[in-house]
Formats: sequence, structure tokens, C-alpha cells
Amino acid sequence: MVSATDPPLKGIVLPATASPITDIARSRCSVRKFHPTPLSPSDIRGVLEDAQAAPPNCNTQP
Repeated sequence: MVSATDPPLKGIVLPATASPITDIARSRCSVRKFHPTPLSPSDIRGVLEDAQAAPPNCNTQP
């Protein structure tokens, strides 16, 4: 979690919040470089299964 006592995130100091979700959202970054080690098919399958179990955007129905 990011708080006011943590080192700055890309030069920005974020205030401490009471919500871990807010901390996560504010500390989000886009990855520009990836490890050369490929993921195993079982890792990829696990991530896709987790995504299928996530709630839909705006409660849209498939």
C-alpha cells in the first residue's frame, strides 16, 4: 500500500487513505518491460479462469 510515509511514486507523494482500494488504484502503473521467461500454460489458464469469475463491467449480462 502507498501512504504519505512511503517513497514518492514517480515523483508524486500520495496522501494516506483509509481505503486499500484507493491505495491500489492510485499506485497503479503500466508495465513497459517484461521478463523474458514465458508463463506456463497452467499459469495462463489460471489467470483466465480468475477473469471469468470476476463480475462484469456495469453489471452487463453475457
